Amino acid sequence: MIRSISFDAKKFSAVMHDVAKNFYGEVKLTNNIRKIAANYEQLSPFRKNFLEKINLRFTEGCTNAEDTEFQTKAFCRAEKISFTRECLYIYFNAGSKKDSIEKNMKIFRSCLEADSRTAEYLIEHLKSKKIKFLVKNSYLPELAVKRLTGCAKFNEPQKYFELLKNPEFKKILRSSFKTFFFKPEVCLKAFAVLFMPKLYFKIRKTSTPYDKIH
Repeated sequence: MIRSISFDAKKFSAVMHDVAKNFYGEVKLTNNIRKIAANYEQLSPFRKNFLEKINLRFTEGCTNAEDTEFQTKAFCRAEKISFTRECLYIYFNAGSKKDSIEKNMKIFRSCLEADSRTAEYLIEHLKSKKIKFLVKNSYLPELAVKRLTGCAKFNEPQKYFELLKNPEFKKILRSSFKTFFFKPEVCLKAFAVLFMPKLYFKIRKTSTPYDKIH
């Protein structure tokens, strides 16, 4: 399937402007941080000197979500972003096919690792303390919940309960309580995992589609 890329520069610019302007914008960006990068990942040429300056490269060995990881990291370090409404090139989509459980598991874990690296990078390099707070206390716990949901869906109880025995992992889950009013669903899932782990495992094992683990 051949399709041209539509680019809503006005909408995206508004999001970036909100981020620079006020706390609501910062919340808006953090809440959609991966979606924003994913929507524009095929559209962003970068200056070579910019990438050399911040020493940014694709993560070697990463084959899923590597473009989203790269794009999000670049966005957080950029001081200026330019936009155009013109279609600069054509993106080829080969379509989708049903993958095996093993391949779904590999894709899921690769994407999760990429998201985790991105979150750590944002915490290290973002200038805004408010966004760092939200990434640390909402985005990281959300990824922790995803990791546990994946263990349940792929029927890995040993790995699931080993994670819950890890004090640092539990600390990440508990940190979601600080952002309850920002993203309550993450906090509630973390609460369920911490206080009803067996029930959560049982429910997620039977109810979560492979392509919608969250």
